[in-house]
Amino acid sequence: MLDQLFALFLVVLFPLYNWNEARKVRRDIAGGLDPAKIDTAGDYRKGIAILWAIGIAGVALWLFQSRSWDALGMGAGTDSALRWAGGIAVAVAGLVLTHLQAAQLGRSEDARKQLLDQLGDLLFFLPKTKREFYLFKWLSLAAGVCEEILYRGFLIWFIASYLGILPAILLSSLAFGVAHSYQGFSNAVQTAIIGLWMAILFWLTGSVWIPMVTHFLVDVIGGRMIYGVLSQDTRGPGGEQVAAPGEA
Repeated sequence: MLDQLFALFLVVLFPLYNWNEARKVRRDIAGGLDPAKIDTAGDYRKGIAILWAIGIAGVALWLFQSRSWDALGMGAGTDSALRWAGGIAVAVAGLVLTHLQAAQLGRSEDARKQLLDQLGDLLFFLPKTKREFYLFKWLSLAAGVCEEILYRGFLIWFIASYLGILPAILLSSLAFGVAHSYQGFSNAVQTAIIGLWMAILFWLTGSVWIPMVTHFLVDVIGGRMIYGVLSQDTRGPGGEQVAAPGEA
């Protein structure tokens, strides 16, 4: 029963919490709140604490039921050198593509404008100052470690115990996208695709270690790319000009 309740939390309650928190910020902005007054750094600190709390709770639940680290993906992983090589190759290939995308953004004004349009009202959830980007990296670390334990280690194991590994990979990736649905439909789809990438790495290596590192690096590369754009841009969520936030 504890496993079912925890899975329900990850698949339903946690996404609802995230969506409600984002809804409140969007409501405040629509009501006239100065976007520069949004405490993005405070939101990052809160997010870091929440992710570590849920991650630790998941590990505690696992150990409480006397399960092995290997079953959670926190052991040595597969004995197959070929599968490890495949996992590392898939991780590196994806990271190279992510880096190239970020580099292309830095060279193209049109690409930067397209990114800003795509971000829309997410602009004020993202790092715009050195201080915010510093905290964003710690948030990325928390997400890389905790979300991989939760959505790859625990949730794949849980779903696979009922439906098998392939449905577990697909459904856990969908759940990962749903957990980020507060970012909007297109970003949730992209997150689900990233979740599928991490799930494949998990399946290939039999552990969460490569997915953890890859997830962290993807978030940092993406955050650095967005920070580079937003620190130069002062548009509000509706495209209007607002005062640029100060560096801290």
